[in-house]
Amino acid sequence: MSADINVAFARTLLRMTMEDIKPLTTVRERKTAWVYHHMRDHWEFHGPEGYYWHGSADSAYDARAKGWAHWWEHLKQEGSNMRARLEGAKLREKRLKP
Repeated sequence: MSADINVAFARTLLRMTMEDIKPLTTVRERKTAWVYHHMRDHWEFHGPEGYYWHGSADSAYDARAKGWAHWWEHLKQEGSNMRARLEGAKLREKRLKP
């Protein structure tokens, strides 16, 4: 029962995190991000531009939510220009459309 609650919470958290992430990424960047269950509660997240996060998570949903949140914090800490990233994502998205 508690596992079901954890998964439901993690899915909600991921959905809320993705609302902030979507404007900064392309569909391709979001679809190619992946997680790997290393052992017990240890997970890895592989995101855009070679970004890598590893840590404790209860499920793949939780690992994705934490990975995307850490990727976003990484961008802010780097002092990256968010507007430039947003515009770049929009341009890349247009180029990929058939």
